[in-house]
Amino acid sequence: MTMNEQQNSEDPPPFVIPVPHSSQHSTSSIHDTIVPGQDPDIALDNGRTWNLGHEPWPKPVEGKLLLDELAAVYKKFVVLPEWAPEALALRTVHTHASHLREATAYLGIEYPQKPSRKARLLDVLGALVNRPVVSSHIRSRELLRLVDERRPTLLIDEIDNLLSGNDELRGLVNSDRRRSSAFVIRIANAPEITTASKPSAVIRSLPPVLAPGLTLFSSWCPKAMAAISRLPEMFAERCILIRMRRKTRKDHCEPVRNLAHYANSLRRKCARFVLDCSHKIANARPEIPRDMNGRLGDAWEPLLPLADLAGEPWPGLARQAARALAKKRRDNRGGKQIKSDL
Repeated sequence: MTMNEQQNSEDPPPFVIPVPHSSQHSTSSIHDTIVPGQDPDIALDNGRTWNLGHEPWPKPVEGKLLLDELAAVYKKFVVLPEWAPEALALRTVHTHASHLREATAYLGIEYPQKPSRKARLLDVLGALVNRPVVSSHIRSRELLRLVDERRPTLLIDEIDNLLSGNDELRGLVNSDRRRSSAFVIRIANAPEITTASKPSAVIRSLPPVLAPGLTLFSSWCPKAMAAISRLPEMFAERCILIRMRRKTRKDHCEPVRNLAHYANSLRRKCARFVLDCSHKIANARPEIPRDMNGRLGDAWEPLLPLADLAGEPWPGLARQAARALAKKRRDNRGGKQIKSDL
């Protein structure tokens, strides 16, 4: 099979750790723009590259149809609560466009009981989001370097077990959603990362000199965290939270192996939509209704520009989904109002 045939294959991507283009760390700015190229590495105006992970779709993509198709695929392969398909569709496109925004969106998944096998929703997410990496069985230092250099979409299953007694990984997972403040400092066992490789806006917020022997890592990337029963509140309050429901006899899902018929084309369509709308996505200031102010609005702010660009009915659907999922979060916690919905 030739390379072109491999690129056009409908097989979903394996969960692999991407190979960095260079040994230097890079941090994209919200003002970076992408321009068409002949391969998945899109050149940025500052000389860096943003790897789309796959070749964009050859024709322009209509945002409404793309979101409709993504939501339909999630419904086809996963038993989901109401409004979850809309949220997942928007967040999937966001993982392909996260480098254009100052803030990213965290996804929280709660299972009422331990799944009989690996969580199906994470399987589907892994086939559709941009550059997925499953964080199990990887040490925190390696994961920090991976996130700092490559900005993957991080998928974390059974987060309560993975983070038990691991303060380093906890700091990475619970980092701020905003690019400018999502950093951790570690003692360096490898070549130092100097402030010269960080954007000027970040440097201004740091001490004049980073102490010798310390390494500054960016912990900023889209993350999805799954847990049995409930996510720890420190994570849940910062997430778009989806509480999965039990499958009934009336529910039917297609086998995950059939996802290969949709995954490659949908990833490429996401890449093309983001490529064509990059300037609008980067500069959008979405309207956030008054009843969505606070952390609820912050959690959805990266997704609303995508809904607005897609056109009707998606602007209304996105805001309805945000309110409905927030209400379910309150109901699942005994009706208690939590900080993220204030």
